Amino acid sequence: MKFNKDLLRYLALFGNLGFIVMYNVLLWVAFYKLYERFVGFSSLVFIIFIFIGIVSAFYNIYKYIMK
Repeated sequence: MKFNKDLLRYLALFGNLGFIVMYNVLLWVAFYKLYERFVGFSSLVFIIFIFIGIVSAFYNIYKYIMK
């Protein structure tokens, strides 16, 4: 069985992209947990923090792909 190097490279790229998204969203959820501890619970703020995490993830993916 012959391995295609391009296939492995693209699989590694998709794996990295998944980690970038997961890291950014979890980071902003952690920021929300700190906010919740000191200020209090707010569903709207949670949604805003998740949205910021998703936007920052796509921005970091864009920077990663363009380099």
